[in-house]
Amino acid sequence: MKTLIASRSHLQNKNIIKYFTDSDIKVLDRPFISIEPLTDHNNFEIINQINKYDKLIFISSNAAACFKQLLNIHKLSLTNEQQVFCIGPTTKNELVSFLTQKIKYPENNFDSESLLNHPELIYPNSQKILIIRGQGGREVLKDTLESKGASVEYLECYRRLLMPINFNEIKSHAESSKTFILITSTEVAKHYLSLFNRNNEKFEATYIVNHKKIMDLLEPLKNKILLTKTLDPRNISLLMQNFT
Repeated sequence: MKTLIASRSHLQNKNIIKYFTDSDIKVLDRPFISIEPLTDHNNFEIINQINKYDKLIFISSNAAACFKQLLNIHKLSLTNEQQVFCIGPTTKNELVSFLTQKIKYPENNFDSESLLNHPELIYPNSQKILIIRGQGGREVLKDTLESKGASVEYLECYRRLLMPINFNEIKSHAESSKTFILITSTEVAKHYLSLFNRNNEKFEATYIVNHKKIMDLLEPLKNKILLTKTLDPRNISLLMQNFT
């Protein structure tokens, strides 16, 4: 028996849970982070002028899901001329569920630095760009694009709330089955490490991550870490099945 602890938000965990239903892998829906949509007046002003932007950049699948809700609430849509970019294939899969535009994203590393190397973002000149993200976060995209002459604004459509982690439950599963923990953001990795060290936890588990930065953060735990380029459940399944 293998156990997968899915630490993403409830919304993001749905596809993984559905995929592994009736399989020999038990998935636990245990978010280490919660997503709370924002509906403040600044968002209303931006969303009602959504068609003035030449390019839209989505930082995460949560950003895509919250943006979808805003479009539905305000009964708006993008124009065919607007270009849409995102960080990676997981966010792209969320976007294609409600947008008809071609979604562009990096081919290899799925982060801001790689996206900035996309041919259509290298010389943004005087274009208007909207970055859709959660509250806070890194400024590298905005700073770099503005340094190249673009006009950049944020649509911050959700906030992240770090959740308590039940290490007793994780330890119990780790002692009775081969246990995998899916961690997909540096923020969650740092949160997990902080609580892990504070509680002086000790158990054997294998971590599945989607970026080398997360792998590096978890390296001090001295446990096995598997790197996946995509969060497609089929890919995660193969990793787990092939791991011995």
